[in-house]
Amino acid sequence: ATVAAQTLLQHREIASLTLPQATGGDGMLVYILLPFLPEGLSFDPTTRTLSGLPTEEKSQATYTLSALDTDGDTASLTFTLEVSLPSPDLDGDAEIGFDDFPSSPIALARQVDKCERYAREAQRNKKGP
Repeated sequence: ATVAAQTLLQHREIASLTLPQATGGDGMLVYILLPFLPEGLSFDPTTRTLSGLPTEEKSQATYTLSALDTDGDTASLTFTLEVSLPSPDLDGDAEIGFDDFPSSPIALARQVDKCERYAREAQRNKKGP
């Protein structure tokens, strides 16, 4: 089984992702996911489900899902996961322009505020470790 590379958006709830179930093994299987997930995300080892709302930007990292059986045998798979800042490109045309802004003054002010917050967040993340 494989898991596609996961690119998540910061401050956006993710659709729950159920990771593949291991086959074979003796007795009950215990699932472990390493390394630790970015802030705001959680892994339920009983259902093998990733869920949550990532609150920090995280560069691409490789995660390993391991299944351990009662004999101590393991099976593992790896996948990548990253958390990116959401883009202010609202119309999805890969360009930020006037068509990304609403026409009413109030809606425009809200969108400008979002873009300014996006720029501040991006600048703050550049100063991090």
